[in-house]
Amino acid sequence: MLPTQVVSARRGKGAKGGGGNAISSLLRSRVPLWVVALAALQILLLGQLYAWLAAATPVAVPAAVNPAAAAAPHTAAAVAAASSSAVLSSEAAAVPPPMVGVAISYPTTGEPLEVRATGAFERRPPAFASHGPDGGIFFSIVVAAYNQGKFLEETMKSIFGQAYDRWEVIIVNDGSTDTTWEVTLQLLMRHDASYRLMAVRKRNGGLADARNVGMRYARGDWLCMLDSDDLLDARYLQAAATLAAQAAAPPTSADAPPRAMVDIVPGCMRNFDAVSNDWCFPEGWSITGVAHWNKFHASVLQRRALMERVGGYDPSIPWGLEDWNYWLHAAVHNPLVRYVPSLTFWYRHHAGTSMRKKMFASYLELTKAMVRTNHASLYEPDQLLRDHDVIAAMDDETLRRLEEKMELYPGLPKPHLWRALRLQRLERHADALKDLQAAITLDASLAARRGRDDPYAEWQALYRAALSAEKLGAVSQALELVDRAMAGCYHDALQSLKHRLEASGAHARPGSLPAQAVPSYWGNAKEEGNIRGNTLAGKLAKLASSGAGQLARERREGAMVALLRATARAPCLRGSLPSPDGVNLLQNAHFREGNRGWKPFGDSGFAVSPPPDNVPRPGAPATGSVIMLHSDSDAGSAGASQHVTLAQHVAEPVLLRAWSKGMRVGGSPDASWSLYVDVTFVDGTHEWGYNLPFDTTDGGWQLRTAYLDRPTKPISSLEVYCMLRGKAGTAYFADVVVAQASRSACACPEGQVYVPSSAMPCAPCPPGASACLLGEPLFDAQAL
Repeated sequence: MLPTQVVSARRGKGAKGGGGNAISSLLRSRVPLWVVALAALQILLLGQLYAWLAAATPVAVPAAVNPAAAAAPHTAAAVAAASSSAVLSSEAAAVPPPMVGVAISYPTTGEPLEVRATGAFERRPPAFASHGPDGGIFFSIVVAAYNQGKFLEETMKSIFGQAYDRWEVIIVNDGSTDTTWEVTLQLLMRHDASYRLMAVRKRNGGLADARNVGMRYARGDWLCMLDSDDLLDARYLQAAATLAAQAAAPPTSADAPPRAMVDIVPGCMRNFDAVSNDWCFPEGWSITGVAHWNKFHASVLQRRALMERVGGYDPSIPWGLEDWNYWLHAAVHNPLVRYVPSLTFWYRHHAGTSMRKKMFASYLELTKAMVRTNHASLYEPDQLLRDHDVIAAMDDETLRRLEEKMELYPGLPKPHLWRALRLQRLERHADALKDLQAAITLDASLAARRGRDDPYAEWQALYRAALSAEKLGAVSQALELVDRAMAGCYHDALQSLKHRLEASGAHARPGSLPAQAVPSYWGNAKEEGNIRGNTLAGKLAKLASSGAGQLARERREGAMVALLRATARAPCLRGSLPSPDGVNLLQNAHFREGNRGWKPFGDSGFAVSPPPDNVPRPGAPATGSVIMLHSDSDAGSAGASQHVTLAQHVAEPVLLRAWSKGMRVGGSPDASWSLYVDVTFVDGTHEWGYNLPFDTTDGGWQLRTAYLDRPTKPISSLEVYCMLRGKAGTAYFADVVVAQASRSACACPEGQVYVPSSAMPCAPCPPGASACLLGEPLFDAQAL
């Protein structure tokens, strides 16, 4: 292992001067000439050996290059430590200092534990040329690495293979516990003379913090944030440099308008490994669009000036979405975007679980709400107030992660606001007020560091503080807080609170206008509901709720089409109806025979049990059995699987149906809790992951039905899973069905539906259905 910091010694004036003085002193003394000659020869040989060793050793960065070291206090202990761990040459200070790193507005986890660089890194980047197709652009690539040692070599090869050669790489090891740091040091050793590489080892602080630390060392005028398991296409830097140079070129004539500087250069993305497809961000870039959802991957190339205006990545969000949060900050600067219409970036999807998958499975809406509250100027107050309600309902694990962030980054305002929202929900208003006062103070401090005063951004903490002050009886303080909030923002909740406080006897401070108007819609619940529903936030919420109904309609219409197609080929003729007991192709579909026919899946498998709380699903006997899937954490998995052979000669729809009930299963409805099916077709091709997800917000028994219909592809077999994966909690499954549609459609008399239980194969037509035909209920348009 090399020393913590090593700065290479170079032969130069300092070394020569030192050697010359030693020889002169020997000559002045009365020492035989052969002794002087031998001493001179030893000095020259040692100098050559020392220079050779230094050239083969990765070097740490002098204080001029290392902003962390330059900012460190020069205590006696620090000087002693530096003296004991560094070998300094007299010429190290003479190396021309590089460009200063990107200025970051956010706090970091402290000084790096170790900083190293190749000898090539010490050389200044090539001089920026004002001519040529690429304009001499120099790129800094920040590679954030956490426990990705097995992928780091592949990622770096994608950089080494670039068609463009003006770049540097800063690898930031974010407290990895695997081989990441060892792999990084090997890369520096192998490429000491050939590539400009720097390695920074730091304590763990998360992705945003790792990027911020790396940006502090970046010398390029364009930057790229690359995760240590992803890849850059070999032509990306060249394409971006060409676009940037075209934009920066002088006008073609004296009267031509100046060209706008390009700020962001994205391109198409290839998803690979566990997922395989290409994506070219079809919605394009707009402030309205990015306010709704993220539009880029993280590794798009950006101009340095834009990143400095943004100030880096916010490390305070507990579950991620750092990239979307960053692009929202960038949006207010109206960046100019130019696309590369080809593959530029390869994004690796890992099989199994990850924090990103956990966030999308369980905490997506909560995290999106947190991100939006970071950008008050981009959203309607009504949207942010809805987000406050979502954040206030955060669970204990999110609170724990949030408080860890607060300990790591005590200077950030929003975590105090988010925790205060939860405290207000618990009626702990004195504690909430402390957090909100901290948020107000830190908001102002962060705005000052960014050089932007944004009164609009402060209204959320001021308004919530006013609510807590009112609850504590401090109405004058509450009114003052409301007036401060209204200096930067107006919405009806503020107006209503101001009116209420003044009516209770609070006096407005001098210069504040009293709330004398009483709108006619106050107190009219219907009209107030219409007003909220007609905001953009209200319309989006309405659209989201109607989307579930639309999906149900589309599924039911698809089921009817599939049934009609199946029965048109094989109509249900009287006297030839199949026995209902032989329609379901699953063995032991009602779990009356223990685990026969079913194989355990995942870490925990399954257990046959009575229904939860001895309450069966609707229409089933109380003595029936179910299977129970349980996972202690969202890193676990549980389930039961069964192979079903169909061997279709002609393509025919297949009925899939299951009941399930969840207990303390969190997150959004997705394939993690579902009836999950892998399909093998007769031609040998596959369709993976067809699924019927269950709703995590519904605590009762839920029935899911779908017809797997592939009109041109006969199905050979199915692998059917009752699945709970990537979510903590308990799920029960009952009465699972896999049946050829031509047989399930004819299994029950008219007026009944094919929803078999252990007691009976057919069930009465459900309430609300206008009729039941072909084993399915029919609903009129209003019911749908």
